[in-house]
Amino acid sequence: MEYQWENVTKVFYEGSEAPFAHLFLILLILAPVLFIYGLVWKDVWRHLKEVGVKFYRTPYFYIALTHLCFVPMFVIHVDWGRHLAPLLAMPTFIFLFYLAKKDSAMVYAYGRMTQRIQKYPWYFVLSVVWIAMLDSFGARAFQPQADMLYNLLQYGFHIH
Repeated sequence: MEYQWENVTKVFYEGSEAPFAHLFLILLILAPVLFIYGLVWKDVWRHLKEVGVKFYRTPYFYIALTHLCFVPMFVIHVDWGRHLAPLLAMPTFIFLFYLAKKDSAMVYAYGRMTQRIQKYPWYFVLSVVWIAMLDSFGARAFQPQADMLYNLLQYGFHIH
């Protein structure tokens, strides 16, 4: 652990890789995905509130807490790409699992999403095309789009 902290992690944070800037750019690039996740969570919470169920007594509370399990990995490891991919894929699988179980909150949330897609189909199409254009995460590398955007801002506009 000492070798990891002194020779790898410390260099990652203090070196020229700029992990926090890259992370911010990745979150910006993945904004359509995060927005869709946010809408699903909002609808789940709205349904639970309408039904009168306490949020902390549902599995959704613990599902929301599972995202915190990844925080220690971002502190001690340098392969952020390896941890970002499941962090972003996990909600999709959890949502699909509860939808397959026909959980009332998730059925409600996906019904609302269907209404939004029917009302604003081009937003959905553009979001899917945007997501499809992105490359996959590398183990230690960030997405190539984030690297290109970072280099453009750093060298093109001299933003450090």
